[in-house]
Amino acid sequence: QQVYRDDPEKLEFLTGEEDILLGIQSWVRRNADEAARLAAEETDEECRANLEEIARINYNIVSEPPKTFHECCQFLVYFLLQAVMFNGSGAGGAIDAFLKPYFDADIAAGILTEEKATYILASLLVKDNQYFEIGGCWPDGTDRTSRLSYLVLEASHWLKIPNAICVRVHKD
Repeated sequence: QQVYRDDPEKLEFLTGEEDILLGIQSWVRRNADEAARLAAEETDEECRANLEEIARINYNIVSEPPKTFHECCQFLVYFLLQAVMFNGSGAGGAIDAFLKPYFDADIAAGILTEEKATYILASLLVKDNQYFEIGGCWPDGTDRTSRLSYLVLEASHWLKIPNAICVRVHKD
């Protein structure tokens, strides 16, 4: 903001933008706090572990970029919900392309299974009916379809509700 201190219009805009970002961080942190609170009270071991994972993931993404597939999907939920509130956005983009590096890294590290990834994707898809694309081709014309593309379809099938998954095709 130092650069814009002499320009009240720019400073006002940047101050407003900062307020929005701090509000989003507060929103994520409150969700993490609530998950941690519920985990502390939970007697079922599986539910408690899930709530602890939710709390950990949300605390991680309050001020750090997502590092895992699950963190990226949770961050995406907040981003998409905020985008809808801001301007009615309804497009999430090429989900299998931008999640693929996280998916591949977590699978290779042994911290994610395909079943868990499908569950996380289903949880993401049920949050808000965004338009997502899968498949198609990369800018160089090669096929972009991956195992993750099929898991997005499987997650969509698990939900058994209408959603906006666009399957992109090409001549090959």
